[in-house]
Amino acid sequence: MIYYKRHKIDEAAKTFNIIVAEEPTKAGIDPLNMLIDRHPDDNVKEI
Repeated sequence: MIYYKRHKIDEAAKTFNIIVAEEPTKAGIDPLNMLIDRHPDDNVKEI
């Protein structure tokens, strides 16, 4: 299952509570590398 939704980040520290049907195994910011990123390998983390 993949959850894709834009969330505005306008603070240095921000917490998101996202409810999904299954327990996630990975989480990331811009996992499809749609934005310009000098280090795209660090966008997704194992949970």
